[in-house]
Amino acid sequence: MKPSLVLLAVKDPAAKLQKICETALHHFSRGEPLWILVPEKNAQEFVDALLWRLPEESFLPHGSPTDLITISTQKPVDTPHVFNLLSTPYLEGAKTIYDFEDLTTVEKRENSKKKYYAYRDAGFSISSLPI
Repeated sequence: MKPSLVLLAVKDPAAKLQKICETALHHFSRGEPLWILVPEKNAQEFVDALLWRLPEESFLPHGSPTDLITISTQKPVDTPHVFNLLSTPYLEGAKTIYDFEDLTTVEKRENSKKKYYAYRDAGFSISSLPI
């Protein structure tokens, strides 16, 4: 079975935060593990704080080895769903990869195109969610 890429189109930073939280909540509510792959420790701390704040009516438990949601700079271990926040594509071993179609700047739009082509060339089944 081909891995699946879900492209999440975003036009501003607030939309990115919303998509991260919505995706984490979706998997958490279904009892499915989600690995959020971040580029650096500062991003890890930022996303960690984000998931403790949002959604406003609750929070998403994460951080311990038994939690469904993991935020890490390390590559995922046996996790079927990965949210890639790196500037490079994540092409390894997950059933579903989430990535941004980042339209916030010209540079990020161009990087999103490069990532898209890498995913396509690697044989991913690609779908996108509108803004």
